[in-house]
Amino acid sequence: MSAKLTTKSEKLDSSSSVEYTTESDSSDLFNHGRKLPPKTTEWKMSHLLELGIHFDKSSTDLDTLMSSVKQIFRKPKQSETDSEISKMHKCLIELTKDWWTFSFDFESAEKSLTGEGVVETLTTAEKAIKVFEQENYNIMENLNKTNLGDWRSLQVYSVWRNNLLEFWRYFCMLLIRWGKPYQKVGRFTNLFMAFSKICFLHPEPGNTYSDILQIKDSTVRGTPDIRFMALPPSSSGRKNLELIVVTEVKQYDAFKGDYVKGENFSSESLSPNVLAQHGIQLLMERECSFFFPAGIVGILCIGTKVIFTFLQISQSHYHLIRGKGKVDKTSKATISYTRPYDYMDARDRTEILEAFFWFGQVQSNPKEFT
Repeated sequence: MSAKLTTKSEKLDSSSSVEYTTESDSSDLFNHGRKLPPKTTEWKMSHLLELGIHFDKSSTDLDTLMSSVKQIFRKPKQSETDSEISKMHKCLIELTKDWWTFSFDFESAEKSLTGEGVVETLTTAEKAIKVFEQENYNIMENLNKTNLGDWRSLQVYSVWRNNLLEFWRYFCMLLIRWGKPYQKVGRFTNLFMAFSKICFLHPEPGNTYSDILQIKDSTVRGTPDIRFMALPPSSSGRKNLELIVVTEVKQYDAFKGDYVKGENFSSESLSPNVLAQHGIQLLMERECSFFFPAGIVGILCIGTKVIFTFLQISQSHYHLIRGKGKVDKTSKATISYTRPYDYMDARDRTEILEAFFWFGQVQSNPKEFT
């Protein structure tokens, strides 16, 4: 199973089988008489609105968004807990919370002239690595006491342990190089990909291949920053591979106003251009989404802050967009989204780990969800 997260490049770091008709438009279709931008990076919010795609007025909590995603695969008479993650993964979530307790605010450190918190956090992270390595035997003994000491469980534990250590080591390297010129390019992309591996996700650089979406006589091209792909079993006949589409944003000033408090966060808290470019990227991946036809999952990354998104659009609406380049007044697709969560903040991290581990389980075992 594959969900796709789409990330846009940061400044901080430096086709469908359906036949589409093109007959003359009916009187109830919106038409502004202009071709759509050929590149996703040139899209504005007005272009999305022309296609009947809207962001919700306010953010939704992560549990609600994830419940909508999980519902897609829930079988009749199956409870919500039946579609949750495995016992071993739940254990690893708790171990992640217990052992990774430090935080680091990249945004504040960037804005300060002295690199606020860099030296202190580096010392803390290096100590965490040392202690974690020393306690490996005791952790494995505790797993055995909770009936998770079998060979398969210990193999899963070993993968998690190595990925967590690799993340910490890369993070320490970023702090050691702090202040050196030209070290920003690509760092958040690499850091996010390393973080996702802790949760058993397997990222793919977005430029592995480019996407093309034909909207009537307009050809739109774009490339997400990161993809998370899943391979359905061949017996299912499915060709929907995109688990998450990730878009990275180049600057923290993509945020507007007081975006930190979750209760205040809405689409008004973000640059309209950022939203538009992420929105068209989600639309481009719609037909290859692992969650097709229900929707497409995305992640909008701004530094180390992540916003989960979920585009839901009907087949008829999608066909109107592809075939006519416009929609009728009743067509409306929605993109729901969460508040920003900073995976380098210990409190935020505890809230998003389960979602990331669930996607990791889906990507690793797609046949369980098809």
